[in-house]
Amino acid sequence: MNYPPRISARIVLLSACLASLAWPACAGAAILGASEFAELDVNKDGLVSVAESAAGTKAIFRRADTNRNDLLTVTELAIAGEKRSDREANASRKSASAELRNAAEQIKTVDQNGDGEASSVELVASALQTFTLMDVNHDGYLDPAECEAGS
Repeated sequence: MNYPPRISARIVLLSACLASLAWPACAGAAILGASEFAELDVNKDGLVSVAESAAGTKAIFRRADTNRNDLLTVTELAIAGEKRSDREANASRKSASAELRNAAEQIKTVDQNGDGEASSVELVASALQTFTLMDVNHDGYLDPAECEAGS
């Protein structure tokens, strides 16, 4: 079974912001930071459930799918990433071409049917797969340590 790379985990889990769909993820870096975890933890119980993760994934998708056709294109994803970079105080600004390359790679990680776009179904499926990988104690929840470790 092929598991999505770390960047896909950010795509799926970060409801706080979509351009983690331009999710700048570095090897060895935490997948989910404290503020992102807090955003996903809707009921504030200190854990992120599968339902909270799915809801976050759907929220990410809705914000990025600007034409509301239930498909994310590379362009939509790059624009969402640009908007997130604008909101982040410490983010380094990427060029438009870098945003597009990053978005294309991210789409590729969840695009199960190979059409060059990511549907909400594909994104949620990838989110569930990533959630399962990150839930190392198999309790059905992600705690801050599991999110920080990334997998």
